[in-house]
Amino acid sequence: MRTCRALVCAAAGLQLAVAHAADATKTAPGFTVEKIYSVPRESQGSWVALAPDGAGGLYASDQYGPLYRLTLPRKTGDTATARALALPIGGVHGLTWVGRDLYAVAAQKSVHPTGLHRLRDTNGDGELDRVELLHPLDGDGEHGPHAVMPSPDGQSLYVLAGNATPLPALARSRVPQLWRDDALLTPLPTILGSEAKGRLGGGWICRTDLDGRTWELVAGGLRNAYALAVDRRGELFTFDSDTEFEINLPWYRPTRVLQAVSGADFGWRGGIHKVPETAPDGWPAVLPLGLGSPTAVLFPREAKIPPHYRDALWVADWSYGRILALQLTPDGAGFRATPEAIVTSVPLPVTAICVNPADGALYFATGG
Repeated sequence: MRTCRALVCAAAGLQLAVAHAADATKTAPGFTVEKIYSVPRESQGSWVALAPDGAGGLYASDQYGPLYRLTLPRKTGDTATARALALPIGGVHGLTWVGRDLYAVAAQKSVHPTGLHRLRDTNGDGELDRVELLHPLDGDGEHGPHAVMPSPDGQSLYVLAGNATPLPALARSRVPQLWRDDALLTPLPTILGSEAKGRLGGGWICRTDLDGRTWELVAGGLRNAYALAVDRRGELFTFDSDTEFEINLPWYRPTRVLQAVSGADFGWRGGIHKVPETAPDGWPAVLPLGLGSPTAVLFPREAKIPPHYRDALWVADWSYGRILALQLTPDGAGFRATPEAIVTSVPLPVTAICVNPADGALYFATGG
Protein backbone atom coordinates (compact mmCIF):
# COMPACT_ATOMS: atom_id res chain seq x y z
CA MET A 1 0.00 0.00 0.00
CA ARG A 2 1.35 3.41 -0.99
CA THR A 3 0.84 6.27 1.45
CA CYS A 4 0.25 9.99 0.94
CA ARG A 5 0.55 11.74 4.30
CA ALA A 6 -1.40 14.97 4.71
CA LEU A 7 -0.51 18.13 6.65
CA VAL A 8 -3.88 19.79 6.85
CA CYS A 9 -4.63 23.50 7.13
CA ALA A 10 -8.15 24.63 6.25
CA ALA A 11 -8.06 27.35 3.61
CA ALA A 12 -9.95 30.52 4.36
CA GLY A 13 -13.67 29.83 4.37
CA LEU A 14 -13.28 26.09 3.68
CA GLN A 15 -13.71 22.97 5.75
CA LEU A 16 -11.20 20.49 4.41
CA ALA A 17 -12.67 17.21 3.25
CA VAL A 18 -9.67 15.04 4.06
CA ALA A 19 -9.89 16.23 7.66
CA HIS A 20 -13.64 16.00 8.18
CA ALA A 21 -15.09 13.53 5.68
CA ALA A 22 -12.78 10.68 4.75
CA ASP A 23 -15.35 9.18 2.38
CA ALA A 24 -15.17 12.36 0.24
CA THR A 25 -11.48 11.73 -0.49
CA LYS A 26 -10.82 9.41 -3.41
CA THR A 27 -7.49 7.78 -4.18
CA ALA A 28 -6.08 5.72 -7.02
CA PRO A 29 -5.98 1.94 -6.37
CA GLY A 30 -3.24 1.04 -3.92
CA PHE A 31 -2.92 4.53 -2.43
CA THR A 32 -4.17 5.73 0.97
CA VAL A 33 -4.23 9.16 2.61
CA GLU A 34 -3.21 9.47 6.24
CA LYS A 35 -3.64 12.77 8.08
CA ILE A 36 -0.62 13.28 10.34
CA TYR A 37 -1.00 16.91 11.37
CA SER A 38 -3.69 19.59 11.51
CA VAL A 39 -2.08 23.01 11.17
CA PRO A 40 -3.71 25.43 13.64
CA ARG A 41 -4.46 28.38 11.39
CA GLU A 42 -4.66 30.93 14.19
CA SER A 43 -1.15 30.18 15.49
CA GLN A 44 0.70 28.54 12.57
CA GLY A 45 -0.99 30.10 9.55
CA SER A 46 -1.21 28.46 6.14
CA TRP A 47 1.60 26.23 4.86
CA VAL A 48 2.66 26.61 1.23
CA ALA A 49 6.08 24.90 0.94
CA LEU A 50 7.65 21.62 2.12
CA ALA A 51 11.23 20.34 2.06
CA PRO A 52 12.61 17.12 3.59
CA ASP A 53 16.14 17.39 4.98
CA GLY A 54 17.11 13.83 4.01
CA ALA A 55 17.57 12.76 7.64
CA GLY A 56 13.91 12.24 8.49
CA GLY A 57 13.02 15.84 9.21
CA LEU A 58 10.51 17.89 7.27
CA TYR A 59 10.49 21.69 6.97
CA ALA A 60 7.43 23.78 6.12
CA SER A 61 6.68 27.44 5.52
CA ASP A 62 3.74 29.56 6.59
CA GLN A 63 2.79 31.89 3.72
CA TYR A 64 2.66 34.88 6.09
CA GLY A 65 4.78 33.59 8.95
CA PRO A 66 7.90 31.66 9.94
CA LEU A 67 9.41 28.32 8.97
CA TYR A 68 8.57 25.16 10.90
CA ARG A 69 10.34 21.88 11.51
CA LEU A 70 8.19 18.78 11.86
CA THR A 71 9.00 15.68 13.83
CA LEU A 72 7.19 12.96 11.90
CA PRO A 73 5.25 10.07 13.48
CA ARG A 74 7.03 6.74 13.72
CA LYS A 75 3.95 4.60 13.14
CA THR A 76 0.50 4.82 11.57
CA GLY A 77 -2.02 6.57 13.76
CA ASP A 78 0.46 8.84 15.50
CA THR A 79 0.59 12.56 14.75
CA ALA A 80 3.46 14.86 13.90
CA THR A 81 4.64 17.75 16.03
CA ALA A 82 5.82 21.12 14.72
CA ARG A 83 7.91 23.95 16.12
CA ALA A 84 8.73 27.33 14.64
CA LEU A 85 12.35 28.12 13.78
CA ALA A 86 13.77 31.10 15.63
CA LEU A 87 15.21 32.63 12.46
CA PRO A 88 14.75 36.11 10.93
CA ILE A 89 12.94 34.93 7.81
CA GLY A 90 9.33 34.31 6.85
CA GLY A 91 6.77 34.53 4.08
CA VAL A 92 8.62 31.81 2.15
CA HIS A 93 7.08 30.28 -0.99
CA GLY A 94 9.92 27.99 -2.08
CA LEU A 95 12.21 25.65 -0.10
CA THR A 96 14.88 23.17 -1.16
CA TRP A 97 17.90 21.50 0.39
CA VAL A 98 21.26 21.33 -1.36
CA GLY A 99 23.59 19.32 0.82
CA ARG A 100 23.41 20.81 4.32
CA ASP A 101 22.07 24.17 3.13
CA LEU A 102 18.39 25.09 3.01
CA TYR A 103 17.55 27.56 0.22
CA ALA A 104 14.42 29.68 0.58
CA VAL A 105 12.59 32.16 -1.65
CA ALA A 106 10.92 34.79 0.53
CA ALA A 107 7.94 36.29 -1.29
CA GLN A 108 5.91 38.42 1.12
CA LYS A 109 7.33 41.92 1.59
CA SER A 110 5.10 42.53 4.59
CA VAL A 111 6.86 39.66 6.38
CA HIS A 112 10.47 39.72 5.16
CA PRO A 113 12.56 41.23 2.35
CA THR A 114 11.86 39.21 -0.78
CA GLY A 115 14.57 37.26 -2.55
CA LEU A 116 16.73 34.15 -2.57
CA HIS A 117 18.12 33.20 0.85
CA ARG A 118 20.40 30.48 2.22
CA LEU A 119 19.97 29.02 5.70
CA ARG A 120 22.85 27.23 7.42
CA ASP A 121 23.81 25.35 10.55
CA THR A 122 27.12 27.03 11.33
CA ASN A 123 28.05 25.18 14.53
CA GLY A 124 26.99 21.64 13.62
CA ASP A 125 24.39 21.23 16.36
CA GLY A 126 21.63 20.26 13.94
CA GLU A 127 19.85 23.62 14.17
CA LEU A 128 19.76 26.19 11.37
CA ASP A 129 21.14 29.39 12.87
CA ARG A 130 22.16 31.69 10.01
CA VAL A 131 20.18 33.39 7.23
CA GLU A 132 21.93 34.96 4.22
CA LEU A 133 20.19 37.06 1.59
CA LEU A 134 21.95 35.91 -1.58
CA HIS A 135 19.99 38.05 -4.04
CA PRO A 136 16.97 40.35 -3.62
CA LEU A 137 14.01 39.84 -5.95
CA ASP A 138 11.66 42.76 -6.37
CA GLY A 139 8.36 40.89 -6.45
CA ASP A 140 5.67 40.39 -3.84
CA GLY A 141 2.83 38.05 -3.02
CA GLU A 142 0.98 35.52 -5.10
CA HIS A 143 2.49 36.67 -8.41
CA GLY A 144 5.93 37.27 -6.95
CA PRO A 145 8.98 34.99 -6.67
CA HIS A 146 8.05 31.40 -5.89
CA ALA A 147 10.23 28.33 -6.28
CA VAL A 148 13.84 27.25 -5.99
CA MET A 149 15.30 23.84 -6.83
CA PRO A 150 18.77 22.41 -7.53
CA SER A 151 19.98 21.60 -11.02
CA PRO A 152 20.50 17.87 -11.74
CA ASP A 153 24.23 18.12 -10.93
CA GLY A 154 23.58 20.02 -7.68
CA GLN A 155 25.99 22.77 -8.72
CA SER A 156 23.43 25.51 -9.45
CA LEU A 157 19.85 26.53 -8.75
CA TYR A 158 16.71 27.14 -10.78
CA VAL A 159 14.53 30.00 -9.51
CA LEU A 160 10.95 30.59 -10.69
CA ALA A 161 8.86 33.76 -10.42
CA GLY A 162 5.39 34.94 -11.40
CA ASN A 163 4.45 37.64 -13.88
CA ALA A 164 4.61 40.53 -11.40
CA THR A 165 8.30 39.95 -10.61
CA PRO A 166 10.97 42.01 -12.39
CA LEU A 167 13.93 40.06 -13.73
CA PRO A 168 17.17 40.23 -11.74
CA ALA A 169 20.19 41.72 -13.51
CA LEU A 170 21.16 39.09 -16.06
CA ALA A 171 24.62 37.94 -17.04
CA ARG A 172 23.11 35.93 -19.92
CA SER A 173 19.74 35.18 -21.50
CA ARG A 174 18.73 32.16 -23.56
CA VAL A 175 15.45 33.92 -24.37
CA PRO A 176 15.49 36.67 -27.03
CA GLN A 177 14.41 39.76 -25.10
CA LEU A 178 12.26 41.19 -27.87
CA TRP A 179 9.10 41.63 -25.83
CA ARG A 180 6.61 44.08 -27.28
CA ASP A 181 2.89 44.77 -26.93
CA ASP A 182 2.38 44.73 -30.69
CA ALA A 183 -1.16 45.02 -32.06
CA LEU A 184 -2.61 45.99 -35.44
CA LEU A 185 -5.64 47.57 -33.77
CA THR A 186 -5.96 49.53 -30.55
CA PRO A 187 -6.24 46.80 -27.89
CA LEU A 188 -8.69 46.63 -25.04
CA PRO A 189 -7.13 48.03 -21.86
CA THR A 190 -5.74 45.65 -19.28
CA ILE A 191 -7.34 46.81 -16.04
CA LEU A 192 -7.62 43.87 -13.66
CA GLY A 193 -5.29 42.25 -11.16
CA SER A 194 -1.89 40.91 -12.14
CA GLU A 195 -2.67 41.40 -15.83
CA ALA A 196 -2.43 45.14 -15.29
CA LYS A 197 0.80 45.14 -13.26
CA GLY A 198 2.58 42.16 -14.80
CA ARG A 199 5.97 42.69 -16.42
CA LEU A 200 6.00 42.64 -20.20
CA GLY A 201 7.82 39.31 -20.59
CA GLY A 202 5.72 37.49 -17.99
CA GLY A 203 6.93 35.06 -15.36
CA TRP A 204 10.39 33.56 -15.70
CA ILE A 205 12.80 30.74 -14.88
CA CYS A 206 16.42 31.67 -14.17
CA ARG A 207 19.51 29.65 -13.34
CA THR A 208 22.02 30.92 -10.80
CA ASP A 209 25.06 29.63 -8.92
CA LEU A 210 24.81 28.38 -5.34
CA ASP A 211 25.82 31.82 -4.05
CA GLY A 212 23.19 33.64 -6.15
CA ARG A 213 25.75 35.86 -7.89
CA THR A 214 25.27 35.26 -11.63
CA TRP A 215 21.81 34.93 -13.21
CA GLU A 216 20.81 33.50 -16.59
CA LEU A 217 17.30 33.62 -18.04
CA VAL A 218 16.34 30.07 -19.13
CA ALA A 219 12.69 30.51 -20.14
CA GLY A 220 9.96 33.13 -19.87
CA GLY A 221 6.51 34.14 -21.00
CA LEU A 222 4.79 32.40 -18.06
CA ARG A 223 1.77 33.74 -16.24
CA ASN A 224 2.19 32.48 -12.70
CA ALA A 225 3.76 29.04 -12.38
CA TYR A 226 4.49 28.07 -8.78
CA ALA A 227 6.85 25.05 -8.86
CA LEU A 228 9.46 23.23 -10.97
CA ALA A 229 10.64 19.66 -11.51
CA VAL A 230 13.44 17.99 -13.49
CA ASP A 231 13.20 14.48 -14.96
CA ARG A 232 15.96 11.86 -15.15
CA ARG A 233 17.17 13.29 -18.47
CA GLY A 234 17.46 16.83 -17.11
CA GLU A 235 14.31 18.13 -18.82
CA LEU A 236 12.65 20.95 -16.90
CA PHE A 237 8.86 21.11 -16.35
CA THR A 238 6.40 23.49 -14.75
CA PHE A 239 2.62 23.97 -14.43
CA ASP A 240 1.43 27.44 -15.45
CA SER A 241 -1.76 29.16 -14.37
CA ASP A 242 -4.58 30.52 -16.51
CA THR A 243 -6.06 34.02 -16.31
CA GLU A 244 -9.34 32.92 -14.83
CA PHE A 245 -11.28 36.11 -15.47
CA GLU A 246 -10.55 35.83 -19.21
CA ILE A 247 -12.52 32.59 -19.56
CA ASN A 248 -14.52 32.51 -22.84
CA LEU A 249 -12.48 35.34 -24.35
CA PRO A 250 -10.63 34.49 -27.59
CA TRP A 251 -7.22 34.88 -25.97
CA TYR A 252 -7.97 32.80 -22.86
CA ARG A 253 -5.42 30.07 -22.20
CA PRO A 254 -6.06 27.23 -19.73
CA THR A 255 -3.69 25.99 -17.06
CA ARG A 256 -0.91 24.16 -18.88
CA VAL A 257 1.80 21.65 -18.01
CA LEU A 258 4.87 22.91 -19.85
CA GLN A 259 8.25 21.53 -20.81
CA ALA A 260 10.48 24.52 -20.11
CA VAL A 261 12.95 24.05 -22.94
CA SER A 262 16.01 26.25 -23.08
CA GLY A 263 15.15 29.65 -24.52
CA ALA A 264 11.39 29.15 -24.59
CA ASP A 265 9.00 32.11 -24.48
CA PHE A 266 5.54 30.76 -23.62
CA GLY A 267 3.86 33.92 -24.82
CA TRP A 268 2.18 35.44 -21.76
CA ARG A 269 1.42 39.11 -22.27
CA GLY A 270 -1.21 41.28 -20.61
CA GLY A 271 -4.75 40.79 -21.94
CA ILE A 272 -5.24 40.54 -25.69
CA HIS A 273 -1.50 40.72 -26.39
CA LYS A 274 -0.87 37.05 -25.55
CA VAL A 275 1.13 35.23 -28.23
CA PRO A 276 -0.86 32.28 -29.66
CA GLU A 277 0.50 28.84 -28.89
CA THR A 278 0.41 28.19 -32.63
CA ALA A 279 2.95 30.96 -33.35
CA PRO A 280 5.97 29.62 -35.31
CA ASP A 281 8.35 30.42 -32.46
CA GLY A 282 6.03 29.14 -29.73
CA TRP A 283 6.31 25.91 -27.77
CA PRO A 284 3.17 23.82 -27.25
CA ALA A 285 1.91 22.63 -23.88
CA VAL A 286 2.58 19.07 -22.76
CA LEU A 287 -0.99 18.99 -21.47
CA PRO A 288 -3.68 21.67 -21.06
CA LEU A 289 -5.72 21.08 -17.88
CA GLY A 290 -8.48 23.68 -18.07
CA LEU A 291 -9.45 25.94 -15.18
CA GLY A 292 -7.47 25.62 -11.98
CA SER A 293 -4.75 26.95 -9.70
CA PRO A 294 -1.44 25.12 -10.25
CA THR A 295 0.76 24.52 -7.22
CA ALA A 296 3.07 21.51 -6.74
CA VAL A 297 5.18 19.90 -9.49
CA LEU A 298 7.54 16.96 -8.85
CA PHE A 299 8.99 13.66 -10.02
CA PRO A 300 8.73 11.41 -6.90
CA ARG A 301 11.79 9.30 -7.73
CA GLU A 302 12.58 8.47 -4.09
CA ALA A 303 9.04 7.38 -3.21
CA LYS A 304 8.27 3.75 -2.39
CA ILE A 305 5.78 3.39 -5.23
CA PRO A 306 5.82 1.41 -8.52
CA PRO A 307 8.43 2.61 -11.06
CA HIS A 308 5.88 3.99 -13.54
CA TYR A 309 4.62 6.34 -10.79
CA ARG A 310 8.15 7.35 -9.75
CA ASP A 311 8.92 8.47 -13.30
CA ALA A 312 5.57 10.21 -13.76
CA LEU A 313 5.25 13.98 -13.44
CA TRP A 314 3.01 14.76 -10.46
CA VAL A 315 1.12 18.06 -10.36
CA ALA A 316 -1.38 19.56 -7.94
CA ASP A 317 -4.37 21.83 -8.53
CA TRP A 318 -5.43 23.95 -5.55
CA SER A 319 -8.81 25.04 -6.92
CA TYR A 320 -10.23 21.67 -7.95
CA GLY A 321 -8.67 19.56 -5.22
CA ARG A 322 -6.62 17.07 -7.18
CA ILE A 323 -3.19 15.49 -7.31
CA LEU A 324 -2.45 14.03 -10.75
CA ALA A 325 0.30 11.74 -12.04
CA LEU A 326 1.12 12.38 -15.70
CA GLN A 327 2.66 9.54 -17.68
CA LEU A 328 4.97 11.23 -20.19
CA THR A 329 5.56 9.82 -23.66
CA PRO A 330 8.21 11.29 -26.00
CA ASP A 331 6.61 13.07 -28.94
CA GLY A 332 9.11 14.52 -31.38
CA ALA A 333 11.25 16.98 -29.47
CA GLY A 334 8.69 17.19 -26.68
CA PHE A 335 6.23 15.04 -24.76
CA ARG A 336 2.57 14.19 -24.56
CA ALA A 337 0.97 13.19 -21.27
CA THR A 338 -1.75 10.88 -19.95
CA PRO A 339 -3.11 12.03 -16.57
CA GLU A 340 -4.27 9.82 -13.69
CA ALA A 341 -5.93 11.17 -10.55
CA ILE A 342 -4.06 9.98 -7.45
CA VAL A 343 -5.94 11.96 -4.77
CA THR A 344 -9.09 14.05 -5.21
CA SER A 345 -11.52 15.64 -2.78
CA VAL A 346 -13.97 18.52 -2.50
CA PRO A 347 -12.27 20.67 -1.39
CA LEU A 348 -8.58 19.70 -1.30
CA PRO A 349 -6.54 22.92 -1.65
CA VAL A 350 -3.11 21.33 -2.12
CA THR A 351 -0.23 23.77 -1.75
CA ALA A 352 2.88 21.57 -1.72
CA ILE A 353 4.05 17.96 -2.17
CA CYS A 354 7.36 16.28 -1.40
CA VAL A 355 8.87 12.83 -0.89
CA ASN A 356 10.57 12.04 2.41
CA PRO A 357 13.57 9.82 1.49
CA ALA A 358 13.68 8.46 5.05
CA ASP A 359 10.39 6.57 4.71
CA GLY A 360 9.56 6.81 0.99
CA ALA A 361 6.15 8.37 1.67
CA LEU A 362 4.67 11.32 -0.19
CA TYR A 363 3.70 14.27 2.00
CA PHE A 364 1.33 17.03 0.94
CA ALA A 365 0.09 20.19 2.60
CA THR A 366 -3.20 21.99 2.16
CA GLY A 367 -3.99 25.61 2.89
CA GLY A 368 -3.54 28.83 0.98
